[in-house]
Amino acid sequence: MGRTLYTYSGLAKLGQIVRTARGRKSVRSFARKTGLSHATITRLENEEVKEPEIATLQKLAPHVGYNKEELIAICEDSPRKSEVRIYRLAEEVLPIIEQLPNIEAAKIAQAIIARLVE
Repeated sequence: MGRTLYTYSGLAKLGQIVRTARGRKSVRSFARKTGLSHATITRLENEEVKEPEIATLQKLAPHVGYNKEELIAICEDSPRKSEVRIYRLAEEVLPIIEQLPNIEAAKIAQAIIARLVE
């Protein structure tokens, strides 16, 4: 496999994804859960890893809501929508949620609570 074409913006998105997935868990706790070192998690969050290994992305994938291929596409900042789901920040989603009927907003709240309890 050749060298990847990861972008700074893609690596910044990866860092945000890792931070979001970790939530309130400690870095060490999240690292144990993923099978990665706490140093690797910290370096990913701080955008200090310029070319994450495929094995790292593979271990991370089940814990961040993306598969390995999607994480690679995110790191490459790939415009190919078929390869990566749309990545949204809370600031982009909250206005949409506020417009939903209460029953639909409640479903989203339940899903978020269930994810945070994991």
